[in-house]
Amino acid sequence: MTESSGPGAGMVDDGQHKLKRGMKLRDLYFSGLTAVIGSGWLFGSYLTASAAGPASILSWVIGGIFILIIALVWSEIATSVPIAGAAARYANFTHGGVAASIIAWSTILTYIAVPAVEAVAVVSILQGGISYYGSSIVLMNSSGIPSFPGVGIAALFSVIFFYVNYVGLKGLIKTNFGMTIWKLIIPPIAIILLLIFGLSHGFGVNFTGLKTATGSGFAPYGFDPVFSALPATGVIFAYLGFRQPVEMAAEAKSPGKDIWRALVGVVLTGMGIYTLLEIAFIGSLDWNSAAFGTSGLAAGAWNQLSSNFSISTFPFFYEAIGLGMGALGVVLLIDGVVSPSGTLS
Repeated sequence: MTESSGPGAGMVDDGQHKLKRGMKLRDLYFSGLTAVIGSGWLFGSYLTASAAGPASILSWVIGGIFILIIALVWSEIATSVPIAGAAARYANFTHGGVAASIIAWSTILTYIAVPAVEAVAVVSILQGGISYYGSSIVLMNSSGIPSFPGVGIAALFSVIFFYVNYVGLKGLIKTNFGMTIWKLIIPPIAIILLLIFGLSHGFGVNFTGLKTATGSGFAPYGFDPVFSALPATGVIFAYLGFRQPVEMAAEAKSPGKDIWRALVGVVLTGMGIYTLLEIAFIGSLDWNSAAFGTSGLAAGAWNQLSSNFSISTFPFFYEAIGLGMGALGVVLLIDGVVSPSGTLS
């Protein structure tokens, strides 16, 4: 791998392609953060709470620590060998072509799955809004399977963001910058408003005071679900976007000093946002909210959250509506399209 010093300065030749080193620390940080703050923030709190109850807060902290340790290892490699291809290329150097091929195909399958997951998340969010506002359009059925129109919308979003990537680094940076700024604004606003308005709905009670037939207190199902929730409810999946700065190491302007800072910044920011979102979701949950249907939910039955179709399509939207924050609900609907779409890119 060589870097030119003449008219093509700022270009790196990795032996196969010439890539432009144009990504600064901010760009690397935003590339990772926009991948971390995708559909995970819209659904992760609800899914994790349904598995572990209030103790799900610990899932995000523990998961973040695990990912931070992994990120530090990646940062050491990426700053030493800032090349395109990341995991597959490193495996080729250390274990040869067979190992590199396995990892490369695994990475490809991962990147194929992520856009599909995020596109379906957009469809679910749109279905949540459509259902609440009384439209008969069906984008997703009660089993969570997109209808034909839903598949069409998901495909449209995938095509749009394929084009954003296709036009190149400059277009990607511009698009990513705006989306990431949006993502840094909306979740904190949602956290603050939910905590303020949720105080009147028994904020402290949801954490320690609920007693039901299935359990009580901070960890109604014990602490095993705190750990099983890491892979099962998307905690680790939500954090995995931290690798983006590593994937773009060959395009980093100053890889030696910027990649590790971007990685650590992404993980710590993600951990802070997700932990606070979980606190806000649990503390603001009104079990008798009319937004969840005429019967509401049984107080303390965290494991029954997933059986309520309304809240499952868009948890924070229905929670905000249930607390009387219609304006926040509309903003969350918009963000429900923006956040997953940013991860698609």
